[in-house]
Amino acid sequence: MLLFIASTAAGESAEMNALHSSQYEQALVDILDDIDASKLDRARVKLEVLLKENPKFKLAQMVYGDLLMAIAMPLRSVAAYSGFSDLRKTALKDELLKRWRHFKRHDNDEIPDYLLELAPQQSHVVVVDVGNSRLFLYENKHGNVRLVDDYYVSIGLKGPRKNRRGDKRTPLGVYFVNKYIPSKELPDLYGAGAFPINYPNEWDLKQGKTGYGIWLHGTPSYTLSRPPWASDGCITLSNQNFITLSSFIDVGQTPVIIADGIHWTTQRDLAKRRKVFLETLERWKTDWESRDIEKYLGNYAPEFKTRERDFKAWAENARVAYSDAGQIKISLSDLSVFSYPDEDLVVATFEQEYQSDKTVLNTKKRQYWKQFSDGKWKIVYEGPV
Repeated sequence: MLLFIASTAAGESAEMNALHSSQYEQALVDILDDIDASKLDRARVKLEVLLKENPKFKLAQMVYGDLLMAIAMPLRSVAAYSGFSDLRKTALKDELLKRWRHFKRHDNDEIPDYLLELAPQQSHVVVVDVGNSRLFLYENKHGNVRLVDDYYVSIGLKGPRKNRRGDKRTPLGVYFVNKYIPSKELPDLYGAGAFPINYPNEWDLKQGKTGYGIWLHGTPSYTLSRPPWASDGCITLSNQNFITLSSFIDVGQTPVIIADGIHWTTQRDLAKRRKVFLETLERWKTDWESRDIEKYLGNYAPEFKTRERDFKAWAENARVAYSDAGQIKISLSDLSVFSYPDEDLVVATFEQEYQSDKTVLNTKKRQYWKQFSDGKWKIVYEGPV
């Protein structure tokens, strides 16, 4: 937990001077609490030290200016009006509210319900709540997830739900980090570095979405952070937070799940949902091994599509392959499974070994499973990674 700044006014300067820049956000929240409690002189002392430690923190600069103007007059509560009676910049007001509200409502015992199964090599997973401008970093602890830290972030200027190139929106979905670009290879706009993700993914392409170049990246050197909606579609963090996050990112492995408002759940309830889907996946594998082609094809939706074929063409090819395969054995390993934000969809990625009487094939495969109105799960996309 970040440092909680609470002491008498006389002792505050010494404690605040020891403040590391990674703790500035909690310090600001404590200041807002003081303002809400009408402890204005105490808030002023803390703000002066915070700004000395973080002179590029524009949000704190604005709060300090408004506080000085309000010292001689009654101040409304933070909750009643964003914390101040004279907030002049809407973007900074939005940032202030998002930071403050986060510390007032999040329950660390709950976890995002997207994290059904992480592969052993996926040591961490990133979940971004674009609606609340927050990035959560989770550690994979023997199949269960544990919150490591969370950070304020900024997203696209036009908000979430990217559909086309140049719309300045941030996509929603399940993505993976596919590259690292150091700061020395980038303009100052991108700050401490960048992690591109695989937008558009397979599902985006199936939906006809366009665009490219969605990154997690840092902040320009002239400021500590950016307003909640400020980028061209990327997710931006303060440079210090980006550097901290980068030590947990594995290129090619780390999932990045982007949602507009996280659905929270418990480890127990998540385990129940995991069990249901893993049974569905096992049934698909068993049906494939059974040599009953119609039973196997029943796992695929009519709108199923690979990169090259629709369901009809793919099914004809599968029937030909089945007729000549002999015995079939399927083995799956390194499985990861994630629920898709805002859709009745699950993304499964795994290493697949296919053995028949004539061949052995090893493939890294990704499937998108959709739950239909009758409650059944069927595959709507399948292809190699």
